[in-house]
Amino acid sequence: MTVPRAIRRAAARVIGERAFGTCQFAWHALRGAVTKAAAFNGQPGRQKLFLDLVERIRFDEIVETGTFRGDTTAFMALRSGLPVFSSESSARHFGYSQARFVLDRKVHV
Repeated sequence: MTVPRAIRRAAARVIGERAFGTCQFAWHALRGAVTKAAAFNGQPGRQKLFLDLVERIRFDEIVETGTFRGDTTAFMALRSGLPVFSSESSARHFGYSQARFVLDRKVHV
């Protein structure tokens, strides 16, 4: 079921963008719509480059800017085993990604 854009905008105004992002994550999680397939915008070359760098260089942690919904964040944490610190300037996307990684001790949003 798709919620009309006008209703989404009204809800975000009432509860705030950050809380709305948290609700969006919960809605996606309940529907099984949270994916990990779109890491690095779904570009296999970028994914391979990241994996090659992690294999060749000894990093202590990863810092990411622009979390959006956390697909790349999840990929980097899972594939590297390193702590990932990620930032997001959009309140809605911050709420979404914070909710997504609330139980992941390796990811810090």
